[in-house]
Amino acid sequence: MRILIIALLLPLFIFSQDDCGDRPKKPANNQNQTNKEYKKSTEYLIYKKMLKDWKHCISPVGIDERLEQQLIQKNEEVVNPCGDRPEKPERKKNQSIDEYRKTPNHIEYRQKLKEWKACMSPISNLKTNIANIDNEENTKPISLCGDKPKKPARDEGLNHEEYRQTIDHITYRQKLKEWKMCMKNK
Repeated sequence: MRILIIALLLPLFIFSQDDCGDRPKKPANNQNQTNKEYKKSTEYLIYKKMLKDWKHCISPVGIDERLEQQLIQKNEEVVNPCGDRPEKPERKKNQSIDEYRKTPNHIEYRQKLKEWKACMSPISNLKTNIANIDNEENTKPISLCGDKPKKPARDEGLNHEEYRQTIDHITYRQKLKEWKMCMKNK
């Protein structure tokens, strides 16, 4: 069991790149300092800044920024498939927020923003990636023999022998036989 866990986790540790480093260590509080003085000390303020930078670095936004920087360094153009965030229309002077939100410009902006956020969300990207994979699987090359014939539906009340004697099923079997012969000769 241990070997299995090590075998599964070893590639994670070997191939992971941790550009952010370790989490900053909190400085020790001197006993002669009050909590208020400790929080205002330069050591603690530097720690808080380093912690904020570290948290940003390990967040999805920070990871995305690092990937963009790597692409820029490779002189590749960064293309956002969702486009830029829609710009919010300006509110007229002396216009209440309720009136502003009912304007067609603001309604259109909110709709575009909703679509943009859905596109930018990681879950949406996951769904589109799965949809793209499904589409790639469905886009197989067209065969010279055509698609496999589809079996006709059985009418209610017909048993198996009666169904096999119907004209639809006989023509289906003939087309299937021709299709199989074509596929063999390919």
